Amino acid sequence: DPKEAAAQVQKTAYEMGRRLKENGIDFVFAPVMDVGVSKSDFLNTRTYADTPKTVSLLADAFTKGMHQAGIQTCPKHAPGIGRSVYDPHENKARISTPLDELKAHDFYPFYQNTDSCLMTGHIFYQAIDAETVSTFSPVFYRFIRNELNFNGWIIPDALNMKGLGEASDTEKITKALTAGADIVMPFFGPDVSFSRREAALKAIPADLIQRFQSRIP
Repeated sequence: DPKEAAAQVQKTAYEMGRRLKENGIDFVFAPVMDVGVSKSDFLNTRTYADTPKTVSLLADAFTKGMHQAGIQTCPKHAPGIGRSVYDPHENKARISTPLDELKAHDFYPFYQNTDSCLMTGHIFYQAIDAETVSTFSPVFYRFIRNELNFNGWIIPDALNMKGLGEASDTEKITKALTAGADIVMPFFGPDVSFSRREAALKAIPADLIQRFQSRIP
C-alpha cells in the first residue's frame, strides 16, 4: 500500500528528526534518493527501491517528516549513483549508461527535489564528463545547475573517499570549490594534526571564500 508506506516513512522520519532536534542537530544528509539498480552491497541497504517513482514517493515522505520536526534535509547522491557497482569510499567508480536512460530512470527522483541543498557522489559519468570525476568537474556542476534547474547549495560527499584518487587535502578542497561546489567536507583523519588541518584550510584561495560568503543570505 503506497499511501500507508509513505505515511509510515513520514512518521518515522518525524520521530528521528524530533530526537535529533532534542540533541541540537538540525541538518541531515538524507534522504538517499538513488534508485537501487545495481544491487551493489554498499548501496543496496540504503536505497528505498529499484523503481524511480517509489524512491520519489518515500524520499518525499521522509523529507516531510524531517521538516515537520524542524530538520533541514540534503538529498543524496545527486543526480543518482544507483548504477555504480563500486563503492566510491574504496574505489574509483564509473557509470557508463547513456544519458537519456539516466535521465528517464536514475535521475528521475532528483528532478522532483525541492530542497535547497544537494549532496553529490564521487562518480565518473561517461555521459557527462568521461575524463573527470564529478567532484572536480565544472561540466558536472553545470549539468546539475542547468538540468535539474537547481540554484541551492551543492555539497560533494566526503573528500577523504578513495574514489577521488590521490591528492593533498588542500588540492582536493581547492579543485572541488573551483569546479563549482559550494561547501566541502575534508574529513581529516585522526592522524592529521590540528596545525596541518589549519594550514590546509588557510591555503584555500581567497576568491573561493569570497564567492561562498557572497552566497550567504
